[in-house]
Amino acid sequence: MFRKLLLSASLIILVAALLSIFLQYKIFQEPENKIVENVQVQKNEVFLSVEENGIPNFATIEVDSGATAFDALLKFTEKEDIVIETKKYDVGIFIESIGGVKNGKDGKYWMYYINENLASVSADKQELSTGDKIEFKFEKSPF
Repeated sequence: MFRKLLLSASLIILVAALLSIFLQYKIFQEPENKIVENVQVQKNEVFLSVEENGIPNFATIEVDSGATAFDALLKFTEKEDIVIETKKYDVGIFIESIGGVKNGKDGKYWMYYINENLASVSADKQELSTGDKIEFKFEKSPF
């Protein structure tokens, strides 16, 4: 009988010890490093115009936050089913032709303006803000 009592007490102590270890492990366990991001992509509305021979083709384009003038041009040309040709250089992407109108014709080239100012970087480097006005014009270079 004493033996059964000792065995029962040992078993209760063992279960209590295991339960205690388990609970301590759960309570003091380092939380998992889960990164939960609640990212909401902000959309910007910009105004884009592609002008050739003084005739503009324009649209309001919705682009993601961080989009560039080149991203807006791509979205516009895809929507309007216009083919563009580009060439990549170290300084960025150079527009070779839009809608079959190629650089060099009559000494004119594709240039773009941001808010009526001739851009100083390639279109793929120019980040946009809501309300920006982007104009791609086929004209003689001022340089």
